[in-house]
Amino acid sequence: MVSSSYYNEAGISHPTILAAMTPGAIIILREGVGVSGVSIVANEYIEIGAQTMVGANANIYDNDFHALDAEERLAGNKGKHSPVIIGEKCWIGANTTILKGVHIGNEAVVGTMSLVNKDIPSKVLAAGVPAKVIRKIN
Repeated sequence: MVSSSYYNEAGISHPTILAAMTPGAIIILREGVGVSGVSIVANEYIEIGAQTMVGANANIYDNDFHALDAEERLAGNKGKHSPVIIGEKCWIGANTTILKGVHIGNEAVVGTMSLVNKDIPSKVLAAGVPAKVIRKIN
């Protein structure tokens, strides 16, 4: 877990953040996970599989932070949430954002600055805003 640009040539904008927003929220980083200046914010459940690497300044959120409806938002409703599961041996590029409810399969690669709002299968390269599968990885 890297929180200083001294240890990451890409540079990071802030220290790594792991935040459990509600009692019982779970964040699991399996063996060999690497993150640099990443924000991981769970209202329910986020899991990152073994040997997965997450690039500088990426964001992983299992929640909306705020309700869409103004009255609910003003009443403190935190909005919708759904688990995020990232498989084993994945590479998540720098400045990528992964949103609630997303499952990313094993050995997937997500390109830099992507917005992942839908599931990504195993062994594919996906990128874009929103992220789409570009091709299979052999």
